Amino acid sequence: MQKTGWKTHCFGRLLVDLPAAATINGKYEMRGAPIEKAPATAQGNAAGYIDGRERELRAQKHTTKGSMFLRRADFAGGSAMLLSWDQPGQEYTWKHDTYLVSGSNVFMRRGLVSPSLADRADEQEGGLARGFSARGSEVPTGTGFCIDGGFIAGNEYWPESFQVHVKLPSHPGASLIISSTTQNQVEPSLLDRTGGIGALLAARPGIGTLRKGKTRDTAIDGEEYLVAGSDDGQRLYTFAWEVPGKAESVAEPNITVELMVLKQNRVGDDNPYRPAFTNDEQALELWDGVVRSVRMRPGSI
Repeated sequence: MQKTGWKTHCFGRLLVDLPAAATINGKYEMRGAPIEKAPATAQGNAAGYIDGRERELRAQKHTTKGSMFLRRADFAGGSAMLLSWDQPGQEYTWKHDTYLVSGSNVFMRRGLVSPSLADRADEQEGGLARGFSARGSEVPTGTGFCIDGGFIAGNEYWPESFQVHVKLPSHPGASLIISSTTQNQVEPSLLDRTGGIGALLAARPGIGTLRKGKTRDTAIDGEEYLVAGSDDGQRLYTFAWEVPGKAESVAEPNITVELMVLKQNRVGDDNPYRPAFTNDEQALELWDGVVRSVRMRPGSI
């Protein structure tokens, strides 16, 4: 298909091409905790914001331990971790608030930690801080994991994942979901899980399989199952592509791409039906353009 104007995005350790007008909303996790932009009041004011959060925690009262605040660890570049009790009435779980600073940019991640593993949390969060940097829309060249507006250097195996939701203005009602995760064990493949669906679809009028099977024309071999159907004059789609990946592998994670077009509700004169695609061929063209572009970023491992 013609991909004029499409843009290459870095998600995790993957590269994916999407139409220029795509709007993207992503969630990223590293080592069991989400990483996201800190509030706007923290941007350009990392030291003041972190100091303020420490004061807030010191002022909050624990039922038996005095203050909710436990201690602070400072890392290079202005990054820091604040340890506190998770709940005012319990004494067995701590919470870490880690602030990753790069220039005027501040990101944060929050998670729970056992008191017996607190020193390990210092090492873990300090390692993330040392490897963290802010980035724009450019594609990095070094080893590491892309998040929205940031980059975490390294290729050590830890739990890491992302899920991005994509909306396309030229295809109203269509949603793309792209996700990837490392895994401790490999689950049954897409085709194995959906083996019995074909008979169910055959029994329902207006619903059928457009394509099903292994993909060999993609940068990474995977499996796809593409279903379309009609309901009250609306054309609906459920497309799925999956790479099973390998266990405990940063280089070969589980990867999935989904395209969904669900039935539009309240269709009437004031809210007319707007088809996502003019026909099945257009839906398949967009699908192939995205799925065939999914590849590991060179140098990411």
